[in-house]
Amino acid sequence: MNLAEIRALVSTIVNFNDGQTDQDFTEADLNTAINQSYNEEVVEMSEYGILENFHSTYEFIWTADD
Repeated sequence: MNLAEIRALVSTIVNFNDGQTDQDFTEADLNTAINQSYNEEVVEMSEYGILENFHSTYEFIWTADD
């Protein structure tokens, strides 16, 4: 899922309608809350999860003149 899909899901949960003038949340508020929650989950998983899942490798071939 990307941020737009998550924001659409969260918008339905908190009854967000950007067409109304008296909203409790703005789109920026939703983005901030989603990103903060995501960061907290990443920190928790890096502390208690399998660390190998957070590592990635990239194969790079050096050219002769580098």
